[in-house]
Amino acid sequence: MKIFGISLLMMLLLMTLSLGFDLLQGFDTMTSIHNNLSPFQVMETPEMFIFVFFILVFAIESFLYFYRNRKKLKRDKKNNPAT
Repeated sequence: MKIFGISLLMMLLLMTLSLGFDLLQGFDTMTSIHNNLSPFQVMETPEMFIFVFFILVFAIESFLYFYRNRKKLKRDKKNNPAT
C-alpha cells in the first residue's frame, strides 16, 4: 500500500507542477488541465486497455501484498501472544 500511495502522491505532485508551469506561462486553468490530460486523448483503444490493465495489476498486487502481510501478522500474533 505504501508503494501505491507514494506513486499516487508523485503523480499528483507532478501534475500540480505541470499545471503551475502552464499557469505561469499565461494559460487559463481549463487549457492547463487540457494540456495535462492530452496524452490520454491520443491513445488508441488497445493502448488504453493496456494502460488500464497495468493500473489494475498494480492495484491488485498492492492490495494482495497488504492483505497477506496483515493475515500473516494476525497469525503470528495468535501463535505467539507474548510479543
